[in-house]
Amino acid sequence: DVRVRAGVGATRSLLRDGRYAEAAALAADVVKHDPDNVDAIASHADALWMGGSFEEAESRYAAALEREPASPAGLHGRGRSLAAQGQFDEALADEELGRGRRAIRLRVAGVERMKRKGTP
Repeated sequence: DVRVRAGVGATRSLLRDGRYAEAAALAADVVKHDPDNVDAIASHADALWMGGSFEEAESRYAAALEREPASPAGLHGRGRSLAAQGQFDEALADEELGRGRRAIRLRVAGVERMKRKGTP
């Protein structure tokens, strides 16, 4: 849904600007519009985490991973949360898995773009 993608993008922009409370509020609204959208849930969790609401963020990362266990955003976020709690081995495992999944997604997206353009 275009509205959800735009909301996730706007949330990330607010996060880059350090406007964590605004980002969290916007992301919560986006999740209300599409409660199963993993990117929206993970963006909401990111905003909560960056704003200092660590327990709530961890709950949102868990919700994202319940819907998509291999979600790079969910794995990265949970990994960051675990690292902040000193659970470094678990955090590293999530980070490595998340990075690997993201790399695969980027490669697949690139192949799909080439197919649409007719590039061999």
